[in-house]
Amino acid sequence: MMTREQQIKEEIASVLSGGDADQDAEFLFEALGEVPDVAPPVAVREQIRASVTPPRWLGATLLGAVGIAGVWSVVPRMLADPHLLETGSFWAILVAALALGRTALTWPRTALAGVLGVAFTAAVLSGEPGLDAGNVLKCIVFELACAAIPLGVAYARQRTWTMAQAGAVAASGALAGSAALEISCPGAGFQVHLLVSHAVGVALAAGAGAGFAGVVRWRLRAA
Repeated sequence: MMTREQQIKEEIASVLSGGDADQDAEFLFEALGEVPDVAPPVAVREQIRASVTPPRWLGATLLGAVGIAGVWSVVPRMLADPHLLETGSFWAILVAALALGRTALTWPRTALAGVLGVAFTAAVLSGEPGLDAGNVLKCIVFELACAAIPLGVAYARQRTWTMAQAGAVAASGALAGSAALEISCPGAGFQVHLLVSHAVGVALAAGAGAGFAGVVRWRLRAA
C-alpha cells in the first residue's frame, strides 16, 4: 500500500509535463513541506477583526438619532394616542434601520442597498393610493436632519470615510427618521406620499452623504 507521501508525489508527477517528472515531483514535495505554518501577526489579526466588526459608537449614534426624532415627532402624537405604538411599519423600519446601520461602515454597499430596499418596499406595502403633497418637503427635511446626526458623529471621529460608507451612514439615519414619520406624519397612510417623500428622502440622504464624503476627500487631497 502506498503511503500518503508517495500518493502526493505520484499525483504531482502525473500533472507535470516534460523533463524528469519524478525528480520535479520530489523537489516540489520537499519544498511544500518546508513552508512554515505561520499564523498572522497579532496586529494583522486585530486589523482584520476591526475591519469587519461594527463600531459600537455607530449603533449608539443611530439610537441617539432615533431618540431625537422620537422626542421631536413621535412623543407628542404618542401621548395623544398611545395606540400609535402598535404601528407595525414603525417597528419594522426602526429595527431595519438599526440593524443595517450598524454595518454601514464595515459592509457599506450591502447596508446601503438594504436601507434603500427597506425604504421603498415599506412605502409600497404600508400605504394606500393617494398623496399628501403638503408635507412632502417637511418630511424630506426631517429625514435629512436625522441623517446628519450619525454622519456628523462619524466625521467627528474620522475624516477618511469612503463615499459608500458615508452614504450608508446617512441613509441609515434617514431611515430611522422615516420610522418616526410612520407615526407622526399625517400623510403616512398614502402610498405616493411615502414614495416621493419618505423613500426618496432616504435616497437623497444617501446621495448627500456620499457627496459630502467626496468633497471631504477632495479637500484632504488638495491640502
